[in-house]
Formats: sequence, C-alpha cells, structure tokens
Amino acid sequence: SGLARLKKFDMDNQMSSKLEIFLQCSNLPSLDLLSKSDPFAVLSLWEEIPKRFSEIGRTETIKNDENPKFSKQFSLEYFFEENQQLCVDVYDRDTKSSSLSSQDYLGSVHISVGELVASSGQTLTKGLKHRKSKKQILNHHKPATLTIVCEERSKSNDFVTVVFGATKLPKMDFLGSADPYLQIFRSREDGTWLKVHETAILKNTQSPIWKPIAMPVQKFCNGDYFRPLLLKCFDWDRNSDHDLIGECQCSLNDLQTPKFTLDFKRPKNKKSKRNKTYGTLIVRTCVVEKRPSFLDYLKGGCQISLMVAIDFTGSNGNPTDPRSLHYINVQNPNEYIRAISAIGNVLSPYDYDQQFPVWGFGARIGDQVSHCFSLTFDEFRPEVNGVQGIIDVYQQSFGRLKLSGPTLFQHILRTASDIAGQQWKKDSQNYYILLILTDGVINDVQKTVDTLVKGSYLPLSVIIVGVGQADFSQMDFLDSDDKVLKDGQGKPAMRDIVQFVPFRRFDGQHSSRLSKETLAELPGQFMSYMSRNKVLPLDPSIRIAKDQAMMAQRMAQFGQVGGGSQPNQPQQQQQLTVEQQIHQARMAALAAKKQTYDTLAQLKPSDSEFKDGAAPSAPPVQYSAAYQQQPNAQQLPSQMGDLRIGKPANAPLSQNPNYQPQNPNAPPVYSP
Repeated sequence: SGLARLKKFDMDNQMSSKLEIFLQCSNLPSLDLLSKSDPFAVLSLWEEIPKRFSEIGRTETIKNDENPKFSKQFSLEYFFEENQQLCVDVYDRDTKSSSLSSQDYLGSVHISVGELVASSGQTLTKGLKHRKSKKQILNHHKPATLTIVCEERSKSNDFVTVVFGATKLPKMDFLGSADPYLQIFRSREDGTWLKVHETAILKNTQSPIWKPIAMPVQKFCNGDYFRPLLLKCFDWDRNSDHDLIGECQCSLNDLQTPKFTLDFKRPKNKKSKRNKTYGTLIVRTCVVEKRPSFLDYLKGGCQISLMVAIDFTGSNGNPTDPRSLHYINVQNPNEYIRAISAIGNVLSPYDYDQQFPVWGFGARIGDQVSHCFSLTFDEFRPEVNGVQGIIDVYQQSFGRLKLSGPTLFQHILRTASDIAGQQWKKDSQNYYILLILTDGVINDVQKTVDTLVKGSYLPLSVIIVGVGQADFSQMDFLDSDDKVLKDGQGKPAMRDIVQFVPFRRFDGQHSSRLSKETLAELPGQFMSYMSRNKVLPLDPSIRIAKDQAMMAQRMAQFGQVGGGSQPNQPQQQQQLTVEQQIHQARMAALAAKKQTYDTLAQLKPSDSEFKDGAAPSAPPVQYSAAYQQQPNAQQLPSQMGDLRIGKPANAPLSQNPNYQPQNPNAPPVYSP
C-alpha cells in the first residue's frame, strides 16, 4: 500500500504523521525573450476558516531552467481523517520583490494530501493549469507538468557538516578549464532521487573546494546513514545547458570514512566501452554531531521573555472615535488588544515571573514627543504582571498622553537590545521576543535596519504585527526571509530575527491563526542563535536537583519559623508551604530583573554600544559538559514544571483558596 505510515499522538487522539514535500517541474514555458524562465513555486494549504489557501512557503528560484528540481523541503502534518487540500502555484521571477503580483504566473496544480500519500511511490505528476481559465499550460505543444513527492519525516536531531572538493576534473570549456558545481540527491524507496542541495559555482578551476555544507541529517538522508546518495558534478555554461562532468554514489556512513574519495564516472552508453573516470571527488571534512532540540533548552530552564511596544502615532485616529484603531469597546476589543492576547497567551507560560515590559512610541507626553516610553509611566519600571496587565496599562494610558508622530522604531529596538544584551548569569539562559504593534509606514527605515542588524547578534527576535489597512510593504522588506538584511555599511545580519504579519489577513477574528503565523519562525530563530554561539542547553537534571534543594531548604526554614516540623502536618499547611515557595521564587526572579533595569538606568548615552557603530556582543557562551556526557539528558522530565511556568498564568497567588500570606499586611505578588 502507498499509504503513509501513521503515528498516534495521544495528546489529541488523532492519527497524524509528519511529511516532507518536494517539488519539481517539467517543460515550463519560457516567458523571457532571450532565455528560459527563472521558476519558483509557492505551496499553500486550504483552511476552512477563513476558507482560502494559506501559504506554507516558497522554493528557491532556479535560474534559466525549464525543468527545475527544487531543493527546498516543506514540512506538513498529515491527518488521515481530514480532507487536506494543497495548491502549488509556479511563477517566473521577474523582480526581486516578494510580491507575487510582480512575477509572471506560469500555472497551478491542486491536489489532496490523501491523493498524494496513496499514490504509487507517493509521487504524483499533474499538468499545470491556469488558475482562472483551467486551461492546460503548454510549451511547444507539450503539457507543462508539476511533480509532487512526499516522504515521512524521520526523527533525528543529528547535524552534518561536510566539505567536498575535487581534483583532476577535465577541461570543459574551449578557452578555459571548468566552472564546476555539485548537486546532491538522496534515494527513495522506489529508486528515484530527490535533490537536497546544490553548491555554488566555482569559476575556472579543475580542483574546486566548495564551501561547507551544513544541514540536518534528516534533510540530508532522512536520518538513514546507509541511504544511497548521488553526487553529480556539472560544468556551468552561461548560454546553454550545463554539461555533466561525472557522478558517483555513496552514503553518509561512507562520507565519514577518513580520507574518503570517489571517482566521477558517466552513465554507460553505447558509445562508451570502457569505464573512464572524469576526476575524483574528495571528502575533506565530514562531521556529524548531536544537536539539541528547542525543547531541550526549555527543559533546561531557558526563559523566553516577552516585551511589548505599542504604536501611539496620530494615524491610529482619535481614541474616542469608534473608527479609531485605539477605540476601546469592552464588547468588541480592538485589533491591538486581540493581537496582544493572542500572542501573549502563547508566550507567557515560558516566562517564569510573568513580568513583561510594555512601552509606547509616537505619543506626546506633556510637551514632548517620545519614541520610547514606559506605559507604567515609570521610566525604570516598565514591567506589568501577566498578559492582562499589558492590556490594562494600554487601556489606562490614553488619559496621560496624546497621539503624535512620526513612526520611529529605532528607539524601541535599541531599548530591547540593551535588555537582551545583558550578560546571562551562571546556570541561566534568556531569549527575548519584542512584539511591536503598529498601524503604518515607518519613517526611519535605514536606522531601523541598522539596529536590527546589530540585534541579530543578540538573543532577540522581533515580531511586527500590522494593524489597520495601511501600506505595509516596508515591513515585508524587514522580514528578510529571501535575503539577508544589511546595514548602511554593508554589514549583513547574522541571522533573520524579524517576522511580520498583517492582522487584517486574519479578518481580525482568528487569534489562533494569528499566533500560529507569527510564532512559526520563532523556534528556528532561537535555534539559530544558540547554534551560531555554540550555546548548549543547561542540564535538566542539575536544574531539578537545584530546585529540589531549594524546596528542601525553604521547607526547613518554614518549619523553624513555625516551631519545628510536625510529622502529622495537615495537608492544607503543606500546600501553604509550596505556595509560599512559589511566591519567594517569583520574588527572587523579580529582584534579578530589577537589578537589570537598575544597571540600564545607570548607563549614559555614550556607554551604549550602538553609539560607536560596533556590533553588540552576545551574552557569554555557556557550555554544558554534563549535557554532552548524558545522552539521555533531554529525556529527563522537568519535575518543577508548575513552579517554572507559574500555576495561574495571569492570576495572583491570593486568588488560590489555600493561600494565606505569612504576613497578612504584605502583598502576595510584586506590583510595579
């Protein structure tokens, strides 16, 4: 049977499987006058709410090719019981713009995921048709086709880094030597090949050394170290088809052999009687390492801290006008409140103390316009308690400010970067997310880009949610999924840290879709920072031991205060002790954050790293030898999950019926 192997997820009692999807096209029409098309494909999934296709992702663009085999892989959760519909749109890239309306449309294919997984070899080929007329797309009277391939995704956190070289390649050009590049394919069970990578072209050399290839083993060989790999070496030609120099086959297990080499050969044909070689492939380096997962960092106690910035520029409209984006209606929350709630409620459980800094920008306070001010109106205490605290200070702020302008991001970004740039303490890790809610065009694009480039070196991600109906084209530029941001001096960002989503895309009602869209890239951005800075997760067993020791110490202290521990202590008193411990742990975390803000308050403008043009330094690298020595460390459960997350996310401990503060006059939680 061609049906995908299914796995049961007890969490939701649904049958599902992770699929990888690959795309390739044949016989695409040429819309360019003097060359072939430069195709790329867009994969979308149908959503019942709001009844339209939602983009999953886009392939790379392949230059001058009417038969492209795309390397980009798409991951999709397959549910047997659901009718999942896919659409693939193929375009010829005409401009660098991310807007699809700026490209030449080539055709579309519609299929169901069930049809794909049930097909022979889980491979389906269909003719491209016009989106509106449904007419078959032809090229030289032959149909243009799209082939969709799927495989079940393996579970592997291994990561491979390999450096390929070659020697004694034949001369392929009349007046030069060769312009070689490599294509790497992995085999499938039906004997076909899937392209997983293509190197850059190295000009005029017979002994190339290509740049290191680094990717998950899952992508490289679907986690199978003995799966056959096909390596093809081509000579690049500007105005004609690229010539095959030779090819060879091996496996990832072979590539790890010291000083491994293979001869390039060409497929046998009637004209070739002897097994001639066309140069030699050299594996200069091949390293496979175990890499931790996003969950490993969370189990080790890494905190994900939310920061919020809200646009108070005049373009939002008078807050007393029902048409204003800031209009407060208890029965119908505005887009700002819905966005805060949707994203904040997803992120808040990962922040131990539930204290979130909230800033505004673009408002007049007194006789001055401020582009970064605390919504608590305490310059050095911008934090509030929980997601509801964010909403409360937002709603209460309008009596103390007037909407103004212009829209500037740089000040907010610098403030967030100052916080993210604070050194991590021993046995602690923090990653920060800045949520910016804005209604329109920014007026400091270059300075914003410069600050984002510097922020890319810090444990920081920036989520921008556009509210209203303004022109958000500049935001797409900042969300540099297709190209790397560069500052005014041409320095590139270390990684992509920006995700932009227009709120109106979700019709202002579907908060779960909004949070899913905005947070989809976060784990990848998080892992990119940790990987590039060689930061390993803290050992969860050490964290548990420390938490247990702290709990034992606290219980002993409370026992002494109460006149000694009693063997028959009532259950309510035990519960009281645990709640007191949670309270004290939160207070300790708040004290640490207070110290951070005290430090920032003492910084003079000249002390800021943003003043001298240098890239900000990352927090010190933290290596966990214990994590490396214990291969099963990532499987250890966090026994202190309730303490870390905080039992009621947005409610003070005083709401717990079993909680009674030791000092009745002392507040149970910190209030900034």
